[in-house]
Amino acid sequence: MGMPAATLTDKVLGNCLHTYQSTTPSPAGPVPTPVPMPLPFVGMIVGPGAPTVLICGKPASVMGDNVVNQAIHPPVGGAAIPGPAVPPATNQSTIVMGSPTVLIGGKPAVRMNDQSAPTCGLAPGGGPAKVVASAMTVLIG
Repeated sequence: MGMPAATLTDKVLGNCLHTYQSTTPSPAGPVPTPVPMPLPFVGMIVGPGAPTVLICGKPASVMGDNVVNQAIHPPVGGAAIPGPAVPPATNQSTIVMGSPTVLIGGKPAVRMNDQSAPTCGLAPGGGPAKVVASAMTVLIG
């Protein structure tokens, strides 16, 4: 059974694990201390997609499409953790999974639950985000 097709503007949901640089007081002075902070990744597929193939009136999403986080991650941790994010948050990802059998414009079609690269470009901890497809009436194997 196929999965619902993804289109541009569909959501991509996951988590990022950012590390913010804080300091810990000590008798010898402040000690740099990394503080892990999980943050939600609520992305939107922005393309380029396949503009010549419309699914429910929107361009089809294909593997390699860009994703932009709508829940922007701050460059610093805020009042509780004042230091900068290391590395800085990119608030972007890329779709890295698609249908093994259906190609659109020569690229694998993206479906519900296909994955993006590790969110915000961070490898360990956050993991990939998953596509939440909106074209429930179009199924792709």
